[in-house]
Amino acid sequence: MDSALLWAVLAVYWSIACRWRISVIAVAVGTGLVPLVVSLFQIQYYGSGVPNTAILKESTGLASWKMGGQYIWSVLTAPVHLAAVVGTILWLRNRLGADQKGRSQAMLIVAFTALWTLYVLHVGGDAFTDARFFVPLLPLLLSLSSIALYELLKSPSQPWTKMGTKFGVALVYTTVIWNFAHLYYVGVPARKQVNREQLRIVKGLEMSGLPRETSIGVFAAGTVPYFLPELRFHDFLGKSDAHIARTRPRNANPGHNKWDYEYSLGSVKPDLIITTYPLPRHEVPRNGRGFNLTSDYYGDLWHSRLFQEHYASGRVCFKVFGERPQIYEVYVRNNSHVAARLPGCAGSES
Repeated sequence: MDSALLWAVLAVYWSIACRWRISVIAVAVGTGLVPLVVSLFQIQYYGSGVPNTAILKESTGLASWKMGGQYIWSVLTAPVHLAAVVGTILWLRNRLGADQKGRSQAMLIVAFTALWTLYVLHVGGDAFTDARFFVPLLPLLLSLSSIALYELLKSPSQPWTKMGTKFGVALVYTTVIWNFAHLYYVGVPARKQVNREQLRIVKGLEMSGLPRETSIGVFAAGTVPYFLPELRFHDFLGKSDAHIARTRPRNANPGHNKWDYEYSLGSVKPDLIITTYPLPRHEVPRNGRGFNLTSDYYGDLWHSRLFQEHYASGRVCFKVFGERPQIYEVYVRNNSHVAARLPGCAGSES
């Protein structure tokens, strides 16, 4: 969908900049068929033309704009993204000072960028501090920045201007290399540790010989469900649950701001619960309405009446590859048919 949108905007741009407008329009129409076919498939298969994740991340209006602004700021402060924005501004300056065609091209880019940024503000950004929401924009901004840099270096400007430009480019490349080094030596090892935790959980569940009808409630509906496709999983945060996706959001990042434990623990009643962090046992969640509701879904889980009645005393402790999971926690429902298959945590806090 995002790529189709990008190609459509580029097609309009090329139709202004190029002579072959009929061919360009044909490309735009062809790419527009992609989201149309996907929507028809979703209506037929899921009963809705809108993905469940889009419903889950619906905005609550102005209250989410602050989080959207924080997300945009975190994206802009990344060196590559900041360089792309600065380069695009230089490109716009050159086009706005050109002829009518150049000004039309610039206004098209400005309009598309502004509308997309307003959309990101509207939905409140993303739960992950990366640039996923700006995937449709970044290739365009980087391309325009490259054009602006080329034009600047080829222009008959003062030597100090060209020297400053080269210094700026070198500085950007240096910061990019530094960021990748930090990611390699810090971010990747941390991610590997989380992956090992998940694989220990997977292996522990496999060794327990759980029957196929076992249901498991999760917050991270990725790795564990992927490696255990024969079991049933319930997503507490609603990414794959239509009921939770339509509940009222709380004051947290989109995608991590909707849950309903009365429904999940009282109606779905999963046999197991797998967290992605240790539960905050001594933290009392805030109470209120709407955006005053607690933004801590783990604290809300621990203090849930249904969790305390049916799960809190059923902590499970796997020992896989000679170690126990240190980050993830597993709880079994006290009246579940699989409780006898799972090792308890003798002497642990519950």
